[in-house]
Amino acid sequence: MALVAINRHWPAFYPLARQRKLPNLAVLFHLWFPLRFRSLFNLFTTILMKHILFSFSLSIAFLIACNKPAGQADTNATATPGTAGPVAASGKHTPYVIADSSRLIDLGEGLKLYYVEKGGGAVPKSGANVVINYHGMLRNGSVFDSSFDSGQVADFGLGNLIQGWQRALTKVPSGSKIVIIVPPALGYGAQSQSNIPANSTLIFDIDLLTTY
Repeated sequence: MALVAINRHWPAFYPLARQRKLPNLAVLFHLWFPLRFRSLFNLFTTILMKHILFSFSLSIAFLIACNKPAGQADTNATATPGTAGPVAASGKHTPYVIADSSRLIDLGEGLKLYYVEKGGGAVPKSGANVVINYHGMLRNGSVFDSSFDSGQVADFGLGNLIQGWQRALTKVPSGSKIVIIVPPALGYGAQSQSNIPANSTLIFDIDLLTTY
């Protein structure tokens, strides 16, 4: 602004400049221009560095994502015999494995119990409530009901359940993961259900979470 003012009123300033009481116009220009240039240069370099850092961060994130080990999801979804089946990548329950059939416990009338993992909590009493996750299958492997797959933990009164569940769960401590094989007589018998044919043997994976 000082430079503009001096240019506009230079005739008035000229005598003073001639007497060396005011700086020469060229001197003022050389003082003013580098300051303006440095400000613009600093602004330009600041913006440029921000863009470079942003692009570098995106490149690093892309490389990390691309270097994820192949087959990781398949490894996590593989069931280990004799242990609780994990939840597969799709969210579906992987059936528990009966690794040693000699460990099947015969509870009578064809009802079988297998401990995948035995807990140490309270054993449900007759008529108590149980909080569980379960996965029900037919012998051919078709699934007719599953709280694992729906993602909803179930809370049942034992008195409202089939005989096979009542007899088995009143012998199992809370915190256990089990498989029970229920014969037709202790299941739905000759009465067919929506996804269960009449006289079907039922197989259940059950996590007994707690009882009250």
